[in-house]
Amino acid sequence: MSRFFRFLFGTCVFSFASDKRIEVLNFLLEEGIGALSCEIANGEGRLTVFRRDASKIPNELCTPTSEDGLLPLFHAVCRRPGLIVGGFLAILLLVLSSLTVWRVEIEGNKRIGGVEIESALAAAGLSVGDFSPSLDISAIKTQFLRENPEISWIGIYLYGTTAKIEVREASSAPDETVSGGFCNLVAAEDGVIERISVDAGRAVVSAGATVRAGDLLISGIYGTATGLRATRAEGNVFARSECTITAFQPFVCEERRYGEVVLDELNLEFFGKNIKVFKKSGKTDAEYDIIKRKEQIVLFGKIALPVFVERNERVMSTLHTVTLDEVGVVRMAFSRLRTDMAARFSNAEVVSERLYAEWTEEGYRLICRVEYISDIATPLAYDAKKDGG
Repeated sequence: MSRFFRFLFGTCVFSFASDKRIEVLNFLLEEGIGALSCEIANGEGRLTVFRRDASKIPNELCTPTSEDGLLPLFHAVCRRPGLIVGGFLAILLLVLSSLTVWRVEIEGNKRIGGVEIESALAAAGLSVGDFSPSLDISAIKTQFLRENPEISWIGIYLYGTTAKIEVREASSAPDETVSGGFCNLVAAEDGVIERISVDAGRAVVSAGATVRAGDLLISGIYGTATGLRATRAEGNVFARSECTITAFQPFVCEERRYGEVVLDELNLEFFGKNIKVFKKSGKTDAEYDIIKRKEQIVLFGKIALPVFVERNERVMSTLHTVTLDEVGVVRMAFSRLRTDMAARFSNAEVVSERLYAEWTEEGYRLICRVEYISDIATPLAYDAKKDGG
């Protein structure tokens, strides 16, 4: 705190002959001047007082040598107008940058690409580089929805320099890959129907029915008062199915070992322009993986600047042949099984698992019989012969 007050009120430093120390101290005592420091070094005295008391000390007694604090700093800056202008422009640029949209994040789109949505937003009045306070969010959303009927709802939220876009696609949007936009939903695999949800079309199976892969589930043909009509069938058909997952781990296998991490490339992305700062030259015969990292510079934890630091790191690796013991083989087999099951049933509900194991001369095999519930409906172009009306 004392340093803060010294800077705020300003200080002056005086020098005096070492033999005048008693005289200087008596003078300060008589005038009621508080010394911040008074010391003798190399045969010369050094006195520091607040700037407000500096004018009371005669030059015959002490010689002023320097000033420090807020006011002297202000005077020094005023003598250099270029520094003032540069500082003002830097602050102005920082403020304008924090009020400019430098990043657009889109969520909720499945069929429509992010690039297409960004182009449509730009046409509606929102794009990278726009000044945030000048954006009419309500008008942008209205024009966007009017020009893009395949989007049923859009939300636009501004967080600093980032515009977060949330969209909902119209459920009845036609699929251009299917002639006329018509299609049926058929079973992707065998199973017993658990429940059905129809958004468009006509269900031709019910809960409890057993279906085979390729069987019709929801037809794109439905009846109306004026006759039959065709549409793109939409909905979900959840079925209980079974499958077998096998994981085999041999005793002798290859293991990749990773070594040192080397900076391969360093880039600076500034206002959308990429500036190459560093790139490692030369070639290496060793195998390696590239890890890419991209971080945005954020001031004070709140102001996100349009500046990104991109690092490409090279991780050296080598392949080694290793022989596992029984414990290691079992551990690796279970690890393989867990990885395969996580990938296979990421969008399914596992109901039960029956696990079997067997040893062979080469290694250890795990066999898992899994019962699960998943959405088996998959689109298939309309086939009038198969549907039968």
